[in-house]
Amino acid sequence: MAAEALLTGGSMPIEVLGDPSRSAELGLLQGKLMEIGFVQFMLSVGDSARLQRQMALLRALSASDMGTSEDERAAAAQRLAVAREEKVQRRLEKQISGDAAGAFPRLSAFRPVRIAQSAVVDDPVRPPSSFAVTFPQGVVWGLAGCVMAFVTSLSVERNRGTLRRLCAAPLSMHMVLAGKALACFCMALLMQAMLMVLAVTAFGVRPVQPALLLPAMAAIAVAFTMVAMAVASLFQSLGGSEGAGRSVILILALLGGGSVPLVFMPPALASVSAVSPFRWAIAALEGPLWRGGSMQSQLTAIGAVLVVAVIAAAIA
Repeated sequence: MAAEALLTGGSMPIEVLGDPSRSAELGLLQGKLMEIGFVQFMLSVGDSARLQRQMALLRALSASDMGTSEDERAAAAQRLAVAREEKVQRRLEKQISGDAAGAFPRLSAFRPVRIAQSAVVDDPVRPPSSFAVTFPQGVVWGLAGCVMAFVTSLSVERNRGTLRRLCAAPLSMHMVLAGKALACFCMALLMQAMLMVLAVTAFGVRPVQPALLLPAMAAIAVAFTMVAMAVASLFQSLGGSEGAGRSVILILALLGGGSVPLVFMPPALASVSAVSPFRWAIAALEGPLWRGGSMQSQLTAIGAVLVVAVIAAAIA
């Protein structure tokens, strides 16, 4: 319909989305679109059947006055007069070749295409690469492995009587558990550091706020040490820790973004994932890794991780 309206004084509207830094390419694209518009106009007036349909449409518009102004009717009459000229085909070809002003002065101001240009800017919330998204997911599964290793070791020592023999030493049970927790904390922190080094050196991930990454990793290590203590206290037998405890950890990891990244989760699933501690660990890592944001937003994410640590410690 836009092509049919060329002889009524109108233009074909085209929206162009482009990068503002590519001004030369955008100029070439606009020139090409204008050339295609003139070709379309030439086909409109060169095809007799098509021209008859357009003339019938113009007569109907003029007769019914369907929102057509006086200027539009005058422009339509002018286009019809141009279309009836004997050498319109040759003159339009000269218009396309660039000899517009001398060859066809009546179309010197005619533009068959009306181009609306809009700038396309990069989304600041969009991750720079897929590796920046999958790195927090790798941390999630590494944390799940640390938690399960700690829970299983406690269950094995409890069933074999190792913990009872440790109680005979001049150490309190709190000191024994603190030693276990310190080992879990160091392992969780070391695992995150190794994955971070691998992401930077091998996959080109560049943290946007590297100074905030270490506090987030330390808070995550503390939180999941407490999560391991809580799971070990809930499932004390070896079968319970390896069965039900592993199932709980896997479900929480999947729900917290271990399978589907948080940035791609549906809104309903993203709201349910708030019950998973892995979800808050990913949020604390994504901020300094690629999301950026203010110091307050990052402190809020770290605070949520520490709240998880307090709740897990209370359960333990």
